[in-house]
Amino acid sequence: MSTSIDEAPLPDLLASMLADLEELKRNRSLEDARGAMITFLSRVIELGLRLHRDPALRASTGVQRFLQESTALLPSAIVHLHHHCSHMKSWYYGEWEHDEWVRAARERSQMEFLFDLYAGTSFEAYVPALDEEMATVDELLCRKVDVGVYIPFERTPRGMPSTHWWWWYPGEPPAETSSS
Repeated sequence: MSTSIDEAPLPDLLASMLADLEELKRNRSLEDARGAMITFLSRVIELGLRLHRDPALRASTGVQRFLQESTALLPSAIVHLHHHCSHMKSWYYGEWEHDEWVRAARERSQMEFLFDLYAGTSFEAYVPALDEEMATVDELLCRKVDVGVYIPFERTPRGMPSTHWWWWYPGEPPAETSSS
């Protein structure tokens, strides 16, 4: 039985993320690389949640080495990140049914964790343009509330930072506790 990404040992998660970035570096076709980008970002949220739950992990040798290696690879993925953001924005204009709000919140958190993960690295220079795209996504996300689409509280991943307000919108996120 395979384990989910959030159950994978940290070294395996980091190695998988580096492999995803290597794949994105090799693959110049936007559509062909879409799967690798989605996989990489799904792993970013898992790493982000782990680092939020245990901030000391960020200073570990493995995470620091990963950040150094992945920061060098990320510029080759910037076109793919912008393409992903474009997909996110276009998807908001359609009708939502079932788990679309959860998907939207998850994808938005992926990008926020990406920004947080690479704060203070050379990749930070790319963040303003991506953050601008996320501002548009945030606006589109807020418009969806008008159609009565919300996330049930129990669907919010354990330990989600309260700064990821879209999981609780239009309500307020809960106060963070040391056990989040």
